[in-house]
Amino acid sequence: MPIDDKELTYILDRTFSGIIANMYKLKPPTFLEVYHEMTSTENVEKVGRYEGMGKPVERERGSGAQVSLSSIKQGRAVLFTPMQFADGMLIPEEFIRLARNMKLQSERATDIMMECLSPWYEAFRQNRDDYLVKPFTDNPSIYIDGSETFFMPFGGSGHPDKVGNTYYNSGDPTTGANLLLTYDNLYTASYQLRYINNRTEMSLKMDNKPDILVVAPNLEKTAHEILSSKLKPGTANNDANFFYDYVADVPKLSLLVHDGLSDNQWFIGKRRAGLRTYNCKLFTVGTEYNLVSISWVAVAHEEWSYNVLDWRPWYQGHDGT
Repeated sequence: MPIDDKELTYILDRTFSGIIANMYKLKPPTFLEVYHEMTSTENVEKVGRYEGMGKPVERERGSGAQVSLSSIKQGRAVLFTPMQFADGMLIPEEFIRLARNMKLQSERATDIMMECLSPWYEAFRQNRDDYLVKPFTDNPSIYIDGSETFFMPFGGSGHPDKVGNTYYNSGDPTTGANLLLTYDNLYTASYQLRYINNRTEMSLKMDNKPDILVVAPNLEKTAHEILSSKLKPGTANNDANFFYDYVADVPKLSLLVHDGLSDNQWFIGKRRAGLRTYNCKLFTVGTEYNLVSISWVAVAHEEWSYNVLDWRPWYQGHDGT
């Protein structure tokens, strides 16, 4: 016996949302790999770095001397404001007939669902990917007061800390000029992250070892050769490739190629560090009978936010200009 509209709506909502959720697990947005992904129910997330922690001081055992207390302060804040994206589609009449007659498990029903939902989900996936790459293409201001941009080349105002030091995270560390992706230039950027920019706001050492290389499509071959060659590429000497056989306690770099980057753009950094995205409402599908179109329609929407929390875990080799 065919089911009524109320039950049909319930079945369609549950079926479509379940399929989309599984697609998200199997194929999330490409650039999500470099973000720390979290969940939020807030209208706006305001996140600030805590600063002021001191360095442990040695004292005589059993002396009873008072321990100094650090004054913890919240630093400049970053706002995460959710964005909502939505799209709708007409559900094929053939699928509605199959659903009414409880034949959603049939091969034909499955084919129709995948033909409709796969490109639909892909459009949402690509849209989020286009936004997540923006910190690398637009070099946005980080803090609410707009005082710092993400990537700061030598010669600019730099990234100041709380004790008078200034740091840079873009281009040649002595001139600020763009660095083409070469073995030596990649090592320079890696060195800057691990030994120069590995400082907190109070200039205390922190773990800042990169584990990913992000490049534009035109650098895919060059990047692969640098990371995969057992010996230093481009030389006749028997030099070991630092990036192939990394020293102890330094992670091997993975490679991420993204077509949203301009030619020659490349970055080295630490996954899930410095970048955050909040899932406010994952891809959700609602269905109803639409009197205007005289057909069943499905409307999908999702809400999420993203922003840069910290410049330290990332270094820009070339800005694409």
